[in-house]
Amino acid sequence: GEQVVGLSLAAAYSRAIAMGCRCVELDCWDGGAPSYEPILTHGKTLTSNIKARDAIATIAAAYEALPPAARTPLVLSLEMH
Repeated sequence: GEQVVGLSLAAAYSRAIAMGCRCVELDCWDGGAPSYEPILTHGKTLTSNIKARDAIATIAAAYEALPPAARTPLVLSLEMH
């Protein structure tokens, strides 16, 4: 995806993990009303956002789908805003 403008998809995390990425940065922001559920977005840009819960579930599923030999440690870097 793009960092300044574009659509954010949880599937991008799945694709990155399948391609061998083992360090993923999550830009976490407070979501808006009414739930204020945490969201992931590239802040102060025109990108869309996704729920942090959905991204983490997608990351977990992608990791579990890997062959056991490919399940090397996975680092989630949380950038809290």
